[in-house]
Amino acid sequence: MTKNPPNILTAAKVTATNPNISTNDVVTGPGISGTVTVTNISGTQLTLSSNQTIAKGAPLSCAPAL
Repeated sequence: MTKNPPNILTAAKVTATNPNISTNDVVTGPGISGTVTVTNISGTQLTLSSNQTIAKGAPLSCAPAL
């Protein structure tokens, strides 16, 4: 089996617009290191607060900061 190399990302794309995701939401999931937040939303494109190494197709979650 061939593994896809991880991508260093400052942005992530969601499959559809989601009104439940907001700027300043905390992003978690495989490959997320440290506290990462959503800094901008443009359609289905989310901009992250820092570079992250995330495998293609890795599931990410967004939640309001506490």
